[in-house]
Amino acid sequence: MVVTEWAADDSALKTALDEIKTTGSWMPAAKLLAATGRDWDRRSYRVEALAESAAPDMTWLAGWCAERPDDPDAHVLRAKAEVLCAWNARGSAYASQTSDEAMANFATILRRAQQWCVRAIELNPDDPTPWVARLWLVIGGQESPHSFRSYWKETCAREVKSKCVV
Repeated sequence: MVVTEWAADDSALKTALDEIKTTGSWMPAAKLLAATGRDWDRRSYRVEALAESAAPDMTWLAGWCAERPDDPDAHVLRAKAEVLCAWNARGSAYASQTSDEAMANFATILRRAQQWCVRAIELNPDDPTPWVARLWLVIGGQESPHSFRSYWKETCAREVKSKCVV
C-alpha cells in the first residue's frame, strides 16, 4: 500500500506524514502518537502507516529513538518499522526460493525487531501494538504455535474492545 493511502480518512496522519516527508523531522510523528493516546485501534493504524513511511530510510526515526531513548512511542514505531524491514528483506517468495543471504538478513533484522518490541512493551505495558508486531516475529522465526497463542493472548488482554478470540 502506498503510504499516502493510509491517510485517506485520517487528516492528522496525512499532515504528519507530509511534514515528515518535507522536513525529515520526527516531531510530527511524536505529536501524532501522543495525541492518539489510548485509542489502540487508531494507534495501531497510525503506527503501521508511520512505520511503512520510515522503513525505507529510518534516519528520522533513528534520530527520535536516540534523542528520546525512553519514549514508548518511538520504540513501538521502531519495532514495527524493523518488522517491515525484515519482511521486505526476505521478499515474498517461498523460503525455498529465497536466497540464503536474504534469509540471513531476515533473521538478523527479526532479532533486532524483537529487541525493539521488548523495550516498547517495557515502556508501555498497556499498549497492544508491540504485541501485534511480535506476532509477525513469531511467524518469521517459525516459532511454535504455543508462542503465537501466548502473544495473541497478550495482545487480546490489552485490547479489551476488540473481538479477539482466545
